[in-house]
Amino acid sequence: MGLLEFIDWGGGDILYYASKYLTEALESDRYTAPEVIERHMREGKLGMRDGQGFYDFDAMDTTAYRRETLSRFTGLMRHMKLLQPPHQPGNEDQ
Repeated sequence: MGLLEFIDWGGGDILYYASKYLTEALESDRYTAPEVIERHMREGKLGMRDGQGFYDFDAMDTTAYRRETLSRFTGLMRHMKLLQPPHQPGNEDQ
């Protein structure tokens, strides 16, 4: 997943408000949201859940897209042996 797709996945508004918070809390312009994010906020292009962001999701089956993306990600995690099985109560090592 590339950076722009990641922003659309989570929502440009999340990035905008997190950037705004960090800029104010840390008193640093380093965390200011890029102008394109501010423009998307004004235009209502907030990402996948709104149908438009950096990508156009209007004609896409976003449920299937999310499922496929998460499936690929969990497959990669399994391949790298980074995905642990869920904890089962009563199976604690003694």
